[in-house]
Amino acid sequence: MEKIYEIQRIKQIVQEVEERYKIRCPEDAAKVAAHFIGDDDREVFLVMCLKAPGWALF
Repeated sequence: MEKIYEIQRIKQIVQEVEERYKIRCPEDAAKVAAHFIGDDDREVFLVMCLKAPGWALF
């Protein structure tokens, strides 16, 4: 009997972000993260690096 494999999900996106995001509070960070991963239906790992004055680097 032949095995049947089901592909659940394949998604790889490379984005150049030209916008700058100012992070002043946790809610600002949540809004930025929702912009990038808001439509995913699975668990996603997102790394957001911040410069000293609170600007997000991607």
